[in-house]
Amino acid sequence: MARLRAGVLIVALLAGAAVGPGVGAGTALAEAPYARLFAADGLAGLGPGAALDYALDEPAPPDGGARPAEAVLRLRLSAGDGPGGETADLALLRGGTESRIGGFPASVGNPLIMYFLESVLRDMAARAGGSPFYIRNRIKEALLRDATVTPVTLRHGGQTIAAEEVRLHPFANDAARARMGGFDTMELAFVVAPGLPGRFYSLSALATPATAGSPAEGYHRRLTLLPEAGR
Repeated sequence: MARLRAGVLIVALLAGAAVGPGVGAGTALAEAPYARLFAADGLAGLGPGAALDYALDEPAPPDGGARPAEAVLRLRLSAGDGPGGETADLALLRGGTESRIGGFPASVGNPLIMYFLESVLRDMAARAGGSPFYIRNRIKEALLRDATVTPVTLRHGGQTIAAEEVRLHPFANDAARARMGGFDTMELAFVVAPGLPGRFYSLSALATPATAGSPAEGYHRRLTLLPEAGR
């Protein structure tokens, strides 16, 4: 099931990519933002047994309960049935227990982006309603037309690394923004660097609604690569 969801999401987000859309102001390079996030070589250089750990910062549940305890999202590669058939397994580590999320073909790149976006879609649907398909299409359109890419530097593992930040506001000008419960303010930001194992340093979603008590109030989700990467 996880493999099917991954395939559906990546096709939905990349459909129409061949039309050669322009990229928004602030783009550093000619390569479109979606190519940075869905790079097929996102796990290059990592072999079976390698693992990447990401600190997970989750929002409180929509019923007003306490925020979930600290957790780590672990990506581990395992050998497949033949050359190039490795699987990228995702698991959630929380409170001394490990819960498997699913396995994804390593050949499609780092599944972290797919897991993260699906989590944001699920959060929005649970809090404000609406169609996940509609939300997904707006994100795809923003990646094709409105995303900005800015050069940045980051410190990781005691090193300074050149990176890029892909930033988008997929619902800022949406015709249905008034019915989004404050999620029209959502900003998605991704810091990527080819020099990092797995390419992703951080993935974040943040909503800053103007109306107190709206479904999006206090919403954020973030994944950050931990220093003990590529072990």
